Amino acid sequence: MDLKLVARNRKIKFIRQDTNRADKFKIKWRKPKGLHSKLRLNKKGHQRTPSQGYRSPRSIRGGEKFTMIKSIGDITEGKLMISGKVGLRKKIEIVKLAKEKGLTILNVPNLDKFLKDVEEEFNKRKLEKKAKLQKKDKTKKELEKKDEKKKEDREDAKKTVNEIKQGTNVAAVEKVNKSQNIHRATAPKQK
Repeated sequence: MDLKLVARNRKIKFIRQDTNRADKFKIKWRKPKGLHSKLRLNKKGHQRTPSQGYRSPRSIRGGEKFTMIKSIGDITEGKLMISGKVGLRKKIEIVKLAKEKGLTILNVPNLDKFLKDVEEEFNKRKLEKKAKLQKKDKTKKELEKKDEKKKEDREDAKKTVNEIKQGTNVAAVEKVNKSQNIHRATAPKQK
């Protein structure tokens, strides 16, 4: 039989003391520290406590052996694991090289799918960036148009003010006089 399978079947769950009494205690193992604790004293008829005797055989301990990769120069034969600190662009290069050499990467199980997903992500980012730039240019042009309109309005206002001062523009002078003669409503007098 396979040693790993035997070890997995033989593995015991160690339960914390008094988990059956209080809901606040989780099943996760904690070492008993009570002075009169029968579990700490390893008395007969009580639960088992973790000890080295329950350890798995040395030959199957530690899982798969692999090489940690932090750059393209670290690639060797055998099973590989790409470090989490490696950026996406460098990770793509490492995956492509591993695919050419026919190596397995433990934390990237499907190399083709990974490369396809990353390429789609890059294309999506490019489109978003392009749309953002277009929107920015559009708002910039609109602001420029508004600024030009404001400048024209100011110039027109200055011209009319000058004409009013000189008295050349009769319509503008009459308009100003009418606006000054408007009767404003006041609040009724209090008794």
